Amino acid sequence: MKDFSSKNIAYDCLKSVFNGAYSSIELDHYLSAAPSKNRAYVTAIVYSVLGSDIRLSYILDSLCEKKPKQSIIILLKMALAEIEGSSRPREKIINEYVAFAKERFRGSEKFVNGVLARAPSVELPGETGIKALSIKYSCPEWVVEKLFLDYGELVREIIATEYINKTHIRNNSNYLTRQEFDELVSKADIDAERTELGWFVTRKALSALDEKTFTAQSHSSIVASEIFCDNLNAESKVLDLCAAPGGKAIYIAEKAGANVTACDIHEHRVNLIKSYAARMGVRLKALQNDATVINKEWASAFDAVICDAPCSGSGLLKSSPDILLFKGAQVLDELSSIQLKILLSAANYVKKGGYLYYATCSIFKAENEDVISKFLALATNFSLSPVKLVSGLSEASIASSGVVKIMPSRVSDGFSIFKMVRK
Repeated sequence: MKDFSSKNIAYDCLKSVFNGAYSSIELDHYLSAAPSKNRAYVTAIVYSVLGSDIRLSYILDSLCEKKPKQSIIILLKMALAEIEGSSRPREKIINEYVAFAKERFRGSEKFVNGVLARAPSVELPGETGIKALSIKYSCPEWVVEKLFLDYGELVREIIATEYINKTHIRNNSNYLTRQEFDELVSKADIDAERTELGWFVTRKALSALDEKTFTAQSHSSIVASEIFCDNLNAESKVLDLCAAPGGKAIYIAEKAGANVTACDIHEHRVNLIKSYAARMGVRLKALQNDATVINKEWASAFDAVICDAPCSGSGLLKSSPDILLFKGAQVLDELSSIQLKILLSAANYVKKGGYLYYATCSIFKAENEDVISKFLALATNFSLSPVKLVSGLSEASIASSGVVKIMPSRVSDGFSIFKMVRK
């Protein structure tokens, strides 16, 4: 009997995601329990389906007079994604999925075969217009429309970006230098690609390295952390208001040696920061705190305050393709209100002459420029301050006075950073 273990794992993971779970969490869960031989296949299928879901839905809507059950839709999307991304013969892949349907959903195999056999007949709409771009690049229509309003014709380049779906890691400088780490990775027999700030590696490669020597941190997160380190030293007091899981706060404490207080509203996420810091050999203070409520004990107490605010995650569209798949445009109004509230609270904690950083992993202006404009109109004792440009900023980045916007690229997620000084 054919072994469908890989397809079963990928199917179960996708089912959880389509029921509302986060892909990154679910994929880690399923991969940790999967045999090593299945992991690369499962990862590829899950990301392929999520990254092309809107296009695949369009194809299936064109092929099916009556919408099939969600269970069959997921199976068909897996098959179509594998056909698109594989060099194997189409007929062989179809036969495999017909057999898989027979094993998993007996009685559906004839329907599955008929749909997949007709799939090549579906033509996608042209490349002009928001709906056409949404289907071709599998990006929600409201996202394409919003990006077009914000960036004009750059929208096509933004949503067409192909991101490396591997884990980005950096050295733990408490254990070895960047040069020593580069030599270590280069000599290891693993699949790795060097960047200016670290390495992209596969999940299999991670297990081959000593966990004390590195940590996983995205390329754009490291760039942001480098910007936050400007003007800091061992005497500096830094407050990271929305810190969990703690990557940027730990980087600042590790590199600048600053006195860092890292916060989150949820206790379990504060514990994540503590365990992360302990693993990295970094000392910082981790506290539970609601960033939207003013803490009078912190008034004018910090040299730098960081608001890495909760956001839509629009800059993560390629590395986390499901992040906006099940959300609508109304989420931006809800988030921008919270973001402004956090900023106004954070302003109370900055010393005179100190710095306030606002950052999101979103590229929507509604969550960035618009929020900052409202904040500066209310907090008149703050103004934008020049940002230190650091290595790792791609050519796609946009920099102006007090602002750095990292646009999605092959190695970086989208990220927005604003630096303000208290007068």
